[in-house]
Amino acid sequence: MNSTDAARLLGVTLDATRGEIERAFTQRARMSHPDRFTGVSSAQSQAAAAEFIRATEARNLLLRLAAERVGADRGRADAAAGPPRITESLVYTSAPIARGVPRRSGAATIWTFLLLVASVFSFLGGTLPLSPWNLLLLVPLDVCAIAYARTSRQSALVGTLVFGAVNASVAVAIASFGSLVALEILLAPVIALVVIGQSRRRRLR
Repeated sequence: MNSTDAARLLGVTLDATRGEIERAFTQRARMSHPDRFTGVSSAQSQAAAAEFIRATEARNLLLRLAAERVGADRGRADAAAGPPRITESLVYTSAPIARGVPRRSGAATIWTFLLLVASVFSFLGGTLPLSPWNLLLLVPLDVCAIAYARTSRQSALVGTLVFGAVNASVAVAIASFGSLVALEILLAPVIALVVIGQSRRRRLR
């Protein structure tokens, strides 16, 4: 059986849709189903069975051709549309990170905390204990050191070196035990923050 014979048997066109084929088959099957021919002669029953088988074969053939036709139409539509275009690129990260800027290091946070503790110690028993002048020495140093570790700006590095040198000069000039100990405690986190800032600066280049 070819497609023309199958279409003629079911009474549909060669380009019939799947729904049209199914409806035509259902109507044809009602007329030729063997169950309708109970109590008839053997020859009539066999003829009805053969007619039902032919209708089933015609249905299957036309459904296969319809599926192939739909697939071919879809392929032509895809070819006409061209390759898929990527309109947006999404990158998922655990946290938003600006390109070219390294993530904030946990070490900077730790050394910042240690610097503040050392500054409190230096204010209480360092170069100029409990003096407002001591704050004028400590606060700019802390701000510059923390800023350099976070941003690696050259101006912050210069401020750190200048205020670090001023603190060291005053401590040496007074030369008391407390001032020297406070200076040593203070310089450790300052140096660490400078190293972190230098590392960040090298990564940004």
